[in-house]
Amino acid sequence: MVAKISNRVWSWILDFIFPQFCVNCGKFGQLLCPSCFAQLEFHTAPIRLVLPERHLDSVWACCVYKGAIKKLIKALKYQSIKDAGAVCGQLLYHCSWPPQDIDCLTAVPIHPKRRQERGFNQAELIAQTLAQLMNKPYVPLLLRLHHTPQLAKLKHRQDRLKQLENQIGINPIFNHKAPPKVLIIDDVVTSGATLNECANVLKQHGSTKVNALCVAHGM
Repeated sequence: MVAKISNRVWSWILDFIFPQFCVNCGKFGQLLCPSCFAQLEFHTAPIRLVLPERHLDSVWACCVYKGAIKKLIKALKYQSIKDAGAVCGQLLYHCSWPPQDIDCLTAVPIHPKRRQERGFNQAELIAQTLAQLMNKPYVPLLLRLHHTPQLAKLKHRQDRLKQLENQIGINPIFNHKAPPKVLIIDDVVTSGATLNECANVLKQHGSTKVNALCVAHGM
């Protein structure tokens, strides 16, 4: 007879084999220790974006993209520390403005090729954690249709906007329909071009109100 290991025991085993250290100072115990958490700079107002045509109703970010939060996001995206996604989701829930008047949460999509390279979509991990805490459904409403260069590497805003043309689509499994009120989640917002295009697609397919919430904002 093979005994099943409970999730709690399995988590303890993983923590013993792969102990967690603060991504910023290296202190043992948590990915973001209390001392480094206390150094975070929080946004208290919506982010103002300069866009030629705005489809987002509002954009909010939890922190300024520097220091510990920058290292936490990089640990998630480039070191495959998936637990950092849960920490980011908890930050959004406890330290920002998660609107309750929504039908569902969704994430900024990445192309299947990039997902295969990374193993996951970091925005999706964050959104799933936040959805559980908010007791709201997470729905993968959007798709990245083409594999393109990372927008963060494009310096000029016009280049980012041009690169996004016809890049985002609605997930066909939902019969090309989007819920009325959607909250889009991403890790970092810079120009806001990607989030705005996601909102554009959602509103073309039935959404009437689309807000965005990100872990950090940086130029």
